[in-house]
Amino acid sequence: MRTRRTVATLTAAVGASVALLVGMTGNASAAEAGTMAIGQQLKNIRTGLCLDSDYNGNAYTKGCAGDHGNPYQQWIFQWTNYGTFKIENVQTQRCLQRSGSKGVVTGSCNSVDADWREEYLGSQRYNLIATNGLALDSDAKGNVYLNPKNVPSDNPYQQWWLW
Repeated sequence: MRTRRTVATLTAAVGASVALLVGMTGNASAAEAGTMAIGQQLKNIRTGLCLDSDYNGNAYTKGCAGDHGNPYQQWIFQWTNYGTFKIENVQTQRCLQRSGSKGVVTGSCNSVDADWREEYLGSQRYNLIATNGLALDSDAKGNVYLNPKNVPSDNPYQQWWLW
């Protein structure tokens, strides 16, 4: 039930973004306009920092761009045919993925290591779960990594807002 509600919510958000695209004018290509319209920030509940990345494949958190003006902090959610999704960075076009047992980097979106699933926790909070079953975690120093998911899901360092 929660997955259907989340999919419906995300589908509505994407639909609204497409509606925005139709009304856009200017010199931006459709692909550029699409990434501008649907990029979301992922903000850690506990630290208040946003998921960020660079062209070298590093993933980390840092202060959120208040106007959503930092494309390195904007992410697109792409659903797969397997009930999972990819989290693609708008600027680098690299996907968030696990590296080794607990590392998090960005890399090829074609990798199975770039598949994620979500657990909706209520109040617009999510756990993001990698293919190895570990949750996306963070600390106040800007590090992101994977850790066993707390049960119940009450660890705010593992909770993320779509912002």
